[in-house]
Order: sequence, then structure tokens, then C-alpha cells
Amino acid sequence: MRTPFALAALLLSSPALSADCSDFFQSVSFGNIARLNASEHPQQCVNTLSSNGKTAVYIATENDDPAMIAWLVKRGADLKQRSRYDDINYTPFLMAGAKGKNKALVELLKYDIDFASTNHYGGTALIPAAEKGYLETVKILLEDGRTNINHVNDLGWTALMEVAVLGKDTENYQMIVKELLKHGADANLRDNQGESALQHAESRGLTQIAEILKKSG
Repeated sequence: MRTPFALAALLLSSPALSADCSDFFQSVSFGNIARLNASEHPQQCVNTLSSNGKTAVYIATENDDPAMIAWLVKRGADLKQRSRYDDINYTPFLMAGAKGKNKALVELLKYDIDFASTNHYGGTALIPAAEKGYLETVKILLEDGRTNINHVNDLGWTALMEVAVLGKDTENYQMIVKELLKHGADANLRDNQGESALQHAESRGLTQIAEILKKSG
């Protein structure tokens, strides 16, 4: 994973960026609001894609830097703009959920977020958060209440299904299943092959998760 220093070096070496925008991205990468306040940058830098396909607010989210996110939003950062960093095609909000950037996520939820937007796999922020075992991230999204808990991605999986298919039978994942069920996850939904979360949990030997799902019925 690139450090902010390595990222800054990459940005500065890119001929695709003007010197002004390179300096701007460097300051964002280091979380240096004082430097940004003391400098003048073209307005377009706020929503310009960096050489590796990231907006400034995406970088701030990646660094879990809520103060920088707030600074950028105040200056017109487009939170719905997608990165071109990889084939997953994240907005900052989608990436915050998928990578467990909780401080950034809490900050982003203060603004106009497109909760219906999905990543390359048709998933919302909640689905990868559940699949990767980010319990606190899942709680933040569920307590906010605006994410569709039963959204189905292109594979036919909800967040609950994703845990049964790709998660582990650890206490952390068990807590995620309980949180999802408590907030209205439908355990009876079936995937594209007609299987339920319980069937996947049983076939994978997730005995504790299977028991939780049985009790929910």
C-alpha cells in the first residue's frame, strides 16, 4: 500500500498535472490544511483526477482524514464523482465502506451522499463492509439508516448473504450477522442460484452463524 509520501511523490512526478494541482494534491495527501489555506490553487483542482485516477476527496477518505474531507467539501468537492483508480470504480463513500475508513465515513455521512450508487460489482458500501468483517463500519451504516440493507448486488448477494458466502464463523462476523438481522436484513432472500444465507452458512460449516440465522426465522 502506498504511503502518503509515496503518493505525493507520484503525483508530483506526473506530467498530467499542472504544478499548481501537483502542489494541491501533495498538501491533501499530507493532510496539510494550513498549507492549503496559505496557498492559492485553481478551483478545478478540487475535482481534478490525479495521475492515478483519484480525486482529492478520495485521497482524504483513503487517509481517513475527516478534517480534510470537510475542507474540500466546503470548497466544492463532488462527493459523487467516481475515481478511476481501479476497476471497482469507487466514490469516496463506497470506498470508505469497503475499506473500513470509519472516521471518514462518519464525516461523509454529513453531506449529500448518493446511497443508491454501487461499485463495479453492483454493491453498496454496506456489502463489502460486511464481507470484510468491518463490524464498526457496518454499525455506522446501519445506525445511519439510509443504506438499503437488502440491496442485492450483481452476484445476487445482500450484505447478509455476503457474510455467509465469504465470511468466517468468528465472533466478529457473528456480531455483524446479528446487527444486520436486528436492522431488518431479510434472511429468506435467495441468490441467483436459489440458495439462502442459511444454506450457504451450513454448506461452508459456519455453524454459529447458521444457528443465528435459524433463530431469526
